[in-house]
Amino acid sequence: MKGLRLTPEERAGLRRQLHLEDAVPVLIAGSTHPGETEILLGAFRILRRKRPEVRLILAPRWLHEAPQIEKRFASEGFSVRRWTEMLQGVDGRGRYDVLMLDTFGDLNRLYGVADVAYIGSSLVPINMRRGGHNPLEALAHGVPVLFGPSMNLWRSVTARLLDVWPGAEVRSEAALAEQASQLLSGEAPLQTIRQEGNRLIEEASGAVERT
Repeated sequence: MKGLRLTPEERAGLRRQLHLEDAVPVLIAGSTHPGETEILLGAFRILRRKRPEVRLILAPRWLHEAPQIEKRFASEGFSVRRWTEMLQGVDGRGRYDVLMLDTFGDLNRLYGVADVAYIGSSLVPINMRRGGHNPLEALAHGVPVLFGPSMNLWRSVTARLLDVWPGAEVRSEAALAEQASQLLSGEAPLQTIRQEGNRLIEEASGAVERT
């Protein structure tokens, strides 16, 4: 998994493609469940009051939900662009608030442009397993993660992250906004979180190689 991390040059190039200036902070929400849309909308609204410059990259688990989610965010006054528009070269140099990731297969790479990642399908129980999405994909880029309580498939990972920073688990839109703000402002122990993330990636890579 180490090879998934963008180089500094790749990260800078991808951010330019997304029309993100160097100083613009980015929160990415990966593989979100439909039930999380309102939570993310509320959290982004709160976070924007503290950090007006922050952008959101939103990757819904089901692509057919993207137009509905786009309309919901637009109804609250947020400008939304689509990743496919960027890929097709549609001029989008104007400021946008939310980038909608409307393709499969690009989330792993786009984690690398973010400063904070919310791991989707974790604030609502989507099935009996209450599994959540894979947090290692963001950690592989050195991006600190936030997640809800429904992470049963990743308990060995989340327990380690909570040991170094209990604030990684959030249970409401207010908590998601507050903890994201702490990560963006450096109030959270970023170096310790990244070190533990690197250890988890090293261990996961070693297990794959041994298998």
